[in-house]
Amino acid sequence: MADAELCRRIQCGALSQNEAGMAAVWECSQAGMVGVLSCNHPDCAPYLDEMRYKGICADPDAARVTEVLPLHPAYQPERGERPAAPVRVNLPRWETPGVKTVNPPVSDPGWGQGRGAWCQAMAWVDANPCLAVGLVVAGWFVLRGR
Repeated sequence: MADAELCRRIQCGALSQNEAGMAAVWECSQAGMVGVLSCNHPDCAPYLDEMRYKGICADPDAARVTEVLPLHPAYQPERGERPAAPVRVNLPRWETPGVKTVNPPVSDPGWGQGRGAWCQAMAWVDANPCLAVGLVVAGWFVLRGR
């Protein structure tokens, strides 16, 4: 049976699941010790050096801010000087000379305009929602009468 210390080492990442073995991982999960704990968790404090060695947790010196740089814009205009307007760049289109772009042929499945009957019917419903509701209600009355 896996003890609580072994399960905590697995949860903290100080011991990988491959190193512990699947039997130990299964026993820890059966004991209710599942999930992962962070480097700042108090239960992981005894294993912090192992976790740093494996690269799981950062060294506290690496995360400490040593110098704060002041924020300045890239260009500061002189007092009274009006900054220039932004420059608009028109990039050329990348086309190979002598080669025309050809759209693939589209077979027309329905009522023209390159769209099928279903697509055109749905476009008509989008354009005329009140008439579409009227047709549905009329169809319901016709079918109800049967």
